[in-house]
Amino acid sequence: MITVESFKPSGKCISIAIFLCACFCPAFGQRLHPRLKGPNSEVKRLVILPIEVSLVKDGMKGGEPLEKEAAAAIPLVEKATAKALAAKNLTVMESPFKAETLQNDEQLKYAVADLQRNYKELLAKIRGKKKDVDKGRFTLGDQVLLLNQDDNIDAFVFVRAAGQKKSGGKKALGIVLLNPMMIIPTYYISIGIADARNGDILAYNEVLTMTDISKEDAKELTEVIKNGLKKMPNGEGANE
Repeated sequence: MITVESFKPSGKCISIAIFLCACFCPAFGQRLHPRLKGPNSEVKRLVILPIEVSLVKDGMKGGEPLEKEAAAAIPLVEKATAKALAAKNLTVMESPFKAETLQNDEQLKYAVADLQRNYKELLAKIRGKKKDVDKGRFTLGDQVLLLNQDDNIDAFVFVRAAGQKKSGGKKALGIVLLNPMMIIPTYYISIGIADARNGDILAYNEVLTMTDISKEDAKELTEVIKNGLKKMPNGEGANE
C-alpha cells in the first residue's frame, strides 16, 4: 500500500504539480458603471470601509478557521488596496470609521453596520448578475448619505477577502494524486465601489490568486489588486 508518509514523489511528479499550480490562476473581469466608462474618473476621493477577511486551513479532516491570521490580514489587505487605488491617481482618504472611532460613536457604529449588512445582501445579487453593474442596475440607495454628511467623499470601497491554506498532509496527498486543487492555497478578493452620494455601484471586480494575503508582502498583493482594477479610469487631478 502507498501512503502519504511513504510516498516520495519523483522530480517529474513535482514538476508537473508545479506546472499545474502555475497555470491555475483564474482572473475575473472588472465591471464598470456607465458613468466610469470615460478615460478619467469622476470619482476622486474614496474611503475604504472596514474590510472583512476569512481564512481557513484545509486539512485531511476538513476546514479549520484561522481567526488570528484573518485578523492580521485585514490591515495588509487594506494597505494593498489603498496603494492599488493610489496608483490610479485616486485619493484614498483616512477612514473616519476606524474601530476606535466606532467604539466611541454608537450612532455611527450602527450606521456603518447597517450599510455593511445591506452591501452583503446586494453582493449576492451582484455576483449572480455581474454584467448588470455595466448597466447601472445596482444601488445601495441614499443610505450612504448617513456616512457622508460633509459631502467630501466621492465613493466608498467595500473589500471582501477569503482564503484557503493547505495543510502539509493535504499538499502531500495532492502531489501523490497530481491534483493542484489539493496543493495550492487560494485567495479570493472582491472589491465593490459605491457612489457616496446616491449609493450606485460604480465598479466591481473579483480576483483569485495564490498570493498569501496574510503575509506582509504588500508589493505582491498590491500588484494582484492593481491587475483587478485595470479598467478603473484614472482620477486625474485628485486632491487631498
